Amino acid sequence: MKPLPIICLLALSFLMSTAARGQDIYAVTFKGIYQLDANNTLQFVAALDSTIIAVDLALSQTGKFYAVSSGRNIFEIDLTNNTSTALGSLPFTGFGSSSLVCGANDDLYLLNQQNELWRFDINTGTSTLITNLGYTSPGDITFYKGNIVFQNNSIDKIMAYNLTTGVVTAVICQGLPLGSGAVWGIATIHQNCKTERVIASDWDNNFYELNIDSNTTNSLPVNTSALIPGEDILGLASISEPLGSICPSINLPNASCNTVLTTSELEAAYPTVFYPNPNRGTLYIDSKLTIESIALYDLTGKVVQIYYDVAQSVDLGAVPQGVYLIKATTEMGPVIQRLIIE
Repeated sequence: MKPLPIICLLALSFLMSTAARGQDIYAVTFKGIYQLDANNTLQFVAALDSTIIAVDLALSQTGKFYAVSSGRNIFEIDLTNNTSTALGSLPFTGFGSSSLVCGANDDLYLLNQQNELWRFDINTGTSTLITNLGYTSPGDITFYKGNIVFQNNSIDKIMAYNLTTGVVTAVICQGLPLGSGAVWGIATIHQNCKTERVIASDWDNNFYELNIDSNTTNSLPVNTSALIPGEDILGLASISEPLGSICPSINLPNASCNTVLTTSELEAAYPTVFYPNPNRGTLYIDSKLTIESIALYDLTGKVVQIYYDVAQSVDLGAVPQGVYLIKATTEMGPVIQRLIIE
């Protein structure tokens, strides 16, 4: 659920000339696109045109960009002509897709706010529902050894969905070290089907390497001084990432996390949707749970506003533009999602 502006023409020559170098990782903010170089330093690539807003972007192994809009439309970004071409619409009901990644067979995988995982065929413009995962994610999804990897919405586990068996497994019990928060960016550097590195970033622009096979995470020192002050990394992408979609699906080790019912498991039984997201004024709530209160947090963890006696909507008209976390307190526990205010 991270709205990203379409990349402007300035990105074309630089992106294509640097695609195979460095770490193969790109970071996207509201205002620009950056590359993580071999020295773990973010380098500015291009400014972004904010006239067209997309919910998420994905990068193919040939350097093509695809996007999904908040209206569930899929389009390709033509960097040569700085245009976008509509490829089709997703048939699910509800509001928006939070996560997008490009596969190697001219396809896109999307995880929406209703916990549904979809495959979109770029050539035919058709969509196929793969499964209802029972989870959504606060940020990106990626591939790892034939699995789709994502952080669950309660931000306490890294999960994996086996594309062959359909089994969902907790592979890292804590989302990030020291409870750093939501994984907004996640991407895989693919060398071959046995050698892949998963890189993640959180809401504070901290970077990590996720060691999925050993259920551990390591802080990754990254120089982010090139970021414009106040910018937040909203997503990561890798040109080699799509190749992970055609690897044999490996049963990843189960991390045997605490079996206490999590927020994501509650949401699977009692889905809660905040819409529209991105939002420009009134936020509506669709839930079978009783909402006792709603708290809005900025990226520093500061409470911006608390709403009590919530019925079916809250007025966000006075809240400044930005990226927030929204936490709804219910009789069965908290529901946490990311919210964009435009």
